[in-house]
Amino acid sequence: MKKLLMAMLLAMLVTANTAFALDANFNKNFKDIDDKEDFKEAILILKQHGIVKGQGETGEFKPKASLNRAELLKILVESMYADGEKFDDLPNPYSTEIVKVKNELEGYKAKCFEDVKGNEWFAKYICYAKAKGWIKGYSDGKFRPAQIVNFVEALKMALEIHGIEYDEDKTEWFKGIVERAANHNLIPEDISEFAQQLRRDQMADLIARIIKHKQGKLEDYLGARKQLKVDYQTLKAKKNLLKEKKEKENEVEVEDEDEDDSN
Repeated sequence: MKKLLMAMLLAMLVTANTAFALDANFNKNFKDIDDKEDFKEAILILKQHGIVKGQGETGEFKPKASLNRAELLKILVESMYADGEKFDDLPNPYSTEIVKVKNELEGYKAKCFEDVKGNEWFAKYICYAKAKGWIKGYSDGKFRPAQIVNFVEALKMALEIHGIEYDEDKTEWFKGIVERAANHNLIPEDISEFAQQLRRDQMADLIARIIKHKQGKLEDYLGARKQLKVDYQTLKAKKNLLKEKKEKENEVEVEDEDEDDSN
């Protein structure tokens, strides 16, 4: 009996220590993400909930790297698991909802675009998204999974997958998409051009904004950043609001230093 109790106690301790170690790991950011990273919080949020993982042997996030269409689509599909209030609970990338959708994904490995083979890692995500009506691909029947994604393409996919409606514009296909995102303040503050390549850290902030918006907690997430609102006009003028903010802050610091020297 004593041996049984000791075995049960040992098992409980091992489980508790494992859980503690996992939680501690979830709450640590990637080793290439420090306080200088503007979207540090967004990256950690996505990491905590299993939406993004480190790349290669180093396990780095590579915040300034671009993404291709397949990589972005995978992350967007998996970000749907975090739609509800449960997103703010303890990290749990193996919840019932996630397992259900991941199992469902396995049924979508057939060839759904000319350039998407069923045995490729991204096939199930692309074919799943196509079956749901979130993506259509190009007029030539291709999806172009390896093509680097630009901002307006990424934004369209993000709004479609997360069910955020927008108005179609016949003159500029992306105008209604940008305006809808701007109305909700979903655009990262250093996006300055419609067709600029989307970086991984910007992607993290975009997805975090969408999730927090759907939870009604976007202002809490943004804090002072809510004043830096990117919209169609700022993008048309190619204005980088984050860069402008930092330049103004640097000017103030220089003025303060000059005043100190004169005293």
